[in-house]
Amino acid sequence: EHSGARIFQANSKDGKAQHVVPLDPSGHDQQVHNPEGDSGGKQGPLRKLFYEALAERLRDADRILLIGDGQGASSEVDHLVAELQKHHHELAARIIGTEVANISHMTEADFVAKAKTAFEPAGS
Repeated sequence: EHSGARIFQANSKDGKAQHVVPLDPSGHDQQVHNPEGDSGGKQGPLRKLFYEALAERLRDADRILLIGDGQGASSEVDHLVAELQKHHHELAARIIGTEVANISHMTEADFVAKAKTAFEPAGS
């Protein structure tokens, strides 16, 4: 989401998330939205830095499921996928799916359960 990301490992024993919070160059917490707006699909430089931080954290993942709560132009997941497809082809190829969910009401266990279901082999 625009205020940060949580990364879960589906095979983690503790199910705890790594938090990735967008930071501006001076080191202050901030939201990813471009203060000048996002008209025409143009992303602000701080958003790009945030996506690069996410790409770095995801680089060793075998398979990736992205879950977000926005749709259309407000979907951070869609913006992230587009950025990965443009600049991190190999990483984008490991995305097995995207989902829209009410993430503000999901527990860490809910995220891990969704991932485990998504990662199960077909017919299991």
